[in-house]
Amino acid sequence: MRTGWRRWMRIWVPALLFGGLVWAHRWICDDGFIYLHVADNLLSGLGPVFNPGERVEAYTSPLWLALISLAGAILKPVSHAGLPPFEWIAVGLGVASSIGAYAFASIGTERLWRSGERGVPVGGLVVLGLVPFWDYGTSGLESSLVLLWLGLSFAGMVWVRDQRERPIQILAAVCVGLGPLVRPDLGIFSLLWGLVILIGLPGWRRRLEVMACGLALPVGYEVFRMGYFACLVPNTAIAKEAAVAAWAHGWLYFVDFETTYQIWIPLVALGTATVWSLSHLSKASERTSVLVVAASVVGGILQALYVIGVGGDFLHARMLLPATFALALPVFTLPLREARWFSPILIAWGIGCLLFATVRVDPQGIGLERGRLDYISESKNDHPVTDADHREMHWESATELLEQIRGYNSTASWFFSSANPHPLQAAELRSWVSPRIEGVAYETAVGLFGYEARQQIYVCDGYGLADPFGARAELSRADSLTGRGKVGHEKWLQQEWCLAHLVEALNGRGRYSTAVSDLAYALVCGDLGELYAAVDEPLSWRRFWKNVQWSTRLTRLRIPTDPSETRRRFCGVTRP
Repeated sequence: MRTGWRRWMRIWVPALLFGGLVWAHRWICDDGFIYLHVADNLLSGLGPVFNPGERVEAYTSPLWLALISLAGAILKPVSHAGLPPFEWIAVGLGVASSIGAYAFASIGTERLWRSGERGVPVGGLVVLGLVPFWDYGTSGLESSLVLLWLGLSFAGMVWVRDQRERPIQILAAVCVGLGPLVRPDLGIFSLLWGLVILIGLPGWRRRLEVMACGLALPVGYEVFRMGYFACLVPNTAIAKEAAVAAWAHGWLYFVDFETTYQIWIPLVALGTATVWSLSHLSKASERTSVLVVAASVVGGILQALYVIGVGGDFLHARMLLPATFALALPVFTLPLREARWFSPILIAWGIGCLLFATVRVDPQGIGLERGRLDYISESKNDHPVTDADHREMHWESATELLEQIRGYNSTASWFFSSANPHPLQAAELRSWVSPRIEGVAYETAVGLFGYEARQQIYVCDGYGLADPFGARAELSRADSLTGRGKVGHEKWLQQEWCLAHLVEALNGRGRYSTAVSDLAYALVCGDLGELYAAVDEPLSWRRFWKNVQWSTRLTRLRIPTDPSETRRRFCGVTRP
């Protein structure tokens, strides 16, 4: 009993400490509100969409959305005005996921070593010492769920090594198979860990059975994605061109991470400890353990290379945290005798980070934001969580816009553009637009705005994360340094697209400009017409299976930024 109590303490005390640090840095960013808005629409019976009536996968992590929606469904009956406290649900899930990630990583490595000695954090010290792990534990994004899945899958792999029962093997395979539903790029780990599971199974029949169970959920969701959204990947991946190489931009993203925290120090320590662990396991003839460790390390390296290869992210350090956590997993804790060589170095490094590391404002000139620090500065709030906490932000407020619309005491719809000096204009909307929509707003930061608007305002996303046409725009915003612009902000949906797509007449006039006329004409032509029908036409079984057939082609579709070129390319007609 004494041994069990000590083991519980050394696993859960640092895990709870990590959770406390995450809670102390709680916040939600604008992109995090996209998840909350989609969850609200889902629970309102509109489907997993950003705008009512238009099927666009504006979220990256289906599993994170499912968890937020499930918690919201539980709390909705007792919530004010039927709106669950989604902000605090996201924060609570983020803190719980962070605690679970740390705990499962510790449990997995303690079991990996089969050692009766006291485990001491090594990789765990890297997680505790890097402030970005604290920052993105909440933020409303799926970052903490990524860490939880990595820790849980690693512990599950070690469990399969020790337990040969069929249910355990199937359960581990299902867990590992969830990777693409947490984030698509985690498919790298799912593939590597899945191969490790299959190698250790007896006979092809068992392998096929376990593989089928592991693939059931991701393949099932992919079929749903193809039929419902007419796409092979999330809309956010298309908007960010997550399959286009941008090594120069990504390298600067990594350099910012490395120079801020001198990350080479923990990487050398983790690498040395991992080489020692592989040597020790090889001598003990622990083939499965060697494969688990090797798959974790190779997965971390490949995932980091992928992030760098596609240009990184616009939020400081965020996209490199999963790879760092994966590299720390095999040596998250080590027996005291081995840990004594590494722990003092990592403790000194962590203290140095806390005392001297400063996140600078875009030091590489590639559009990097400081994340939580910028939100604290702009919102004038140490913990900007709820929409009320963000009132001081410079973004337009959907609540104020709705009050302005309703102040006209009119049944007409309205068009709003943050780009115009006098933005509110009377508009007649197209017939397919949901009748509950009171106005159309052209915006760039759409997360908080959409969450406040709920289902009363259709939000045109200037950057394309939540817009099927903007996401497929050809890249246009590049800098001279790397050939790419700020990640997630390189594409620009022109205001004319919003008008052509949604507005039949503006201020009593129909096609009031040649650009809008060109785009409205092009929306019924060729592949662009198929995309329009795929996302806006009422969903039926016929529409679903047609979307499945067209999903590959529509995923590859790209649209010129010039309206007249768009009309010429898709309709073969130039404007008189």
